[in-house]
Amino acid sequence: AGLDSAGFVSWCYWTTFNMQPGLTVSKFVSELNLEAISFDKIQPGDIGLQASANAASNRIGIFIGYDYIGRPLWCYCDPSEGVVINNSNCFRYYYKLL
Repeated sequence: AGLDSAGFVSWCYWTTFNMQPGLTVSKFVSELNLEAISFDKIQPGDIGLQASANAASNRIGIFIGYDYIGRPLWCYCDPSEGVVINNSNCFRYYYKLL
């Protein structure tokens, strides 16, 4: 409760891989040295950003695969809705995290 999208993704990777917690969206890209990739290279566990990494307002999500008709599925946290899993492709910038 109370997490934004960056806090949620940071918590997921911190608890799973012991990565540094509390990263903002721009710090994910800069401090973790993420590799920018095209969507056709994305794999489950990679991340997507709604805007460029240095944007004043952004959303970050974890790519989790495809739904039954081939649409991309994303997991992220919305402060008003909680954890969301949907096939909305609001993400336009993709990064390989692992």
